[in-house]
Amino acid sequence: MANDEFIEPMADLLLTRPPWSEQFWSQMLTAKPSLPNAVKLRKRLQDGNEKPSQSVDRQLVSQLVNYGLYAEALELYRSLAPNRESGSKIVNQDFDRVSMLPPVDWDLLSDGKFFADIDTGSKQLVVSISPGGSGTVARQLLHLDSHSYDLTVETKGLTSNSIGMDLEFRCADAGGNIRKSEAIGRITLSEGLKIYRVPPRSNCNYVWLNVNISGADRSDSNEIIIDQLALEKVS
Repeated sequence: MANDEFIEPMADLLLTRPPWSEQFWSQMLTAKPSLPNAVKLRKRLQDGNEKPSQSVDRQLVSQLVNYGLYAEALELYRSLAPNRESGSKIVNQDFDRVSMLPPVDWDLLSDGKFFADIDTGSKQLVVSISPGGSGTVARQLLHLDSHSYDLTVETKGLTSNSIGMDLEFRCADAGGNIRKSEAIGRITLSEGLKIYRVPPRSNCNYVWLNVNISGADRSDSNEIIIDQLALEKVS
């Protein structure tokens, strides 16, 4: 499938819904040279009103990001969710639906001491934290131009001095390794509706936006809510 000539014949086969289609995708997603054509094939099936399971789409986006193929991952998202565009660079800024294709959409993380979930009824990102909990609770891959942006965020539950939350911007590593990403900015959040100015970054187009949480060892369990999180270009 690294050969472009196989895209159309394979699309024609998959449009017949063969019983081996899931196995085909499982094999294709393991090979980096095939991933760009996997995007083309998936879009071709979309045009034919056929699609694999949602788990295949999620795995495909995840693998594209893991290999540093950020442009292809964002292109695929726009193809599969064309009506989700807004003025914000952040996908699902109002938390009005469950995450579709993380980490281009919200990637929610948890461990034994913190947990994040999108409450679509109240349209909120809800973060629960136990004493001593700290780490990244949500993240999203963004594509930013070399412009200034206004970051609008509304939070509830940050009145305690023992709980902290910040937004961290990290330049996405070319090889897809998030551990090698370079920190390029951090905004400490406070209670209520706030607007922050994000300066331009001319040498970094693909950026990780991390939502980080930290709690004191002797604090009570707490719940922090984000009502909206939007990033819009300054005109």
